[in-house]
Amino acid sequence: MTIAFANYTAHYQRRRDQKQRRRDYYDLGQIRAQEAAEYLKDRFGVETVWLFGSMLDADDVYLASDIDLAVKGLDARSVLRSPGRFTNKYQRVQP
Repeated sequence: MTIAFANYTAHYQRRRDQKQRRRDYYDLGQIRAQEAAEYLKDRFGVETVWLFGSMLDADDVYLASDIDLAVKGLDARSVLRSPGRFTNKYQRVQP
């Protein structure tokens, strides 16, 4: 095997592994987003939760991507209580 071909195959393998890690991260992010939406609805009674940002598309996700959620129906008193509790529960998606 020539050096050039060996370098090519090693690069291809790294890219394939990276793509799989990103896909796994996306899949876990989708699960965490669903859990977070259910938590917000159950704990704070929000009406609707929208996912937006890079977690919408597996091709846009990187290992530093976060989960962006918008909510409808979070009352003013809960706004001050919810971020700390929510952040502690869902600090980061960990692959």
